[in-house]
Amino acid sequence: MELRHLRYFVMVAEELNFSKAALRLYTAQPSLSQQIKDLEDEVGVTLLHRTKRKVELTEEGSVFLEQARLTLAQADKAIAMARQVSKFKKQQLTIGFVPVVEMKVFPSVLPSLRIQNPNLKIELRSMNNTEQMEALKKGEIDIAFMRDNLNNDEIQSQFVLREPLMLLLPRDHPLAQYERIPVKLLNNIDFIIPSSEQSSILHNTILNFAELHKIKFNIVQTAHN
Repeated sequence: MELRHLRYFVMVAEELNFSKAALRLYTAQPSLSQQIKDLEDEVGVTLLHRTKRKVELTEEGSVFLEQARLTLAQADKAIAMARQVSKFKKQQLTIGFVPVVEMKVFPSVLPSLRIQNPNLKIELRSMNNTEQMEALKKGEIDIAFMRDNLNNDEIQSQFVLREPLMLLLPRDHPLAQYERIPVKLLNNIDFIIPSSEQSSILHNTILNFAELHKIKFNIVQTAHN
């Protein structure tokens, strides 16, 4: 049994659809089906019930899924720790960041860091929140400047910067005449907001603002940056 068998099984169990799982795994469906069959043969039990209409976990499959996730998480942790040790030996620090950090944080931090650690190799990677989280878990970056506030057994967060949210309008927009725009007038106006894929925190913050004030934005476009 290899880790890829576990990853394939977990993906199928999450999707409960071989076609969708195959697309997410960038593999062919017949190959995926064979991998799952090989896994079941090795385990010696049926993990999934398959019909033409649906795929369901068996009771044995549900138990196996829980342990498979734990095994994969432990394997990812082992890889991350090994990479971190290797980077430490090479005196290398890899930092992930969202764009605002280039202007608001790095100018006051990086010069001192380089002076105090002249032999340290610093690699900077511009990444969105989701990419940083995955890279952090895999040990591909050492520090992440993101908009999530996470504190658990593996990750610790510290507040460094507060950003204001601004509403930008063309000068000839009807709402531009107001010194202070009544929130209710934002209802149903055309809006461009950050995409959920690139910046889920900002995306959801804006939608939560609308929901709180019982208004609806007409979102005509989402922006990646």
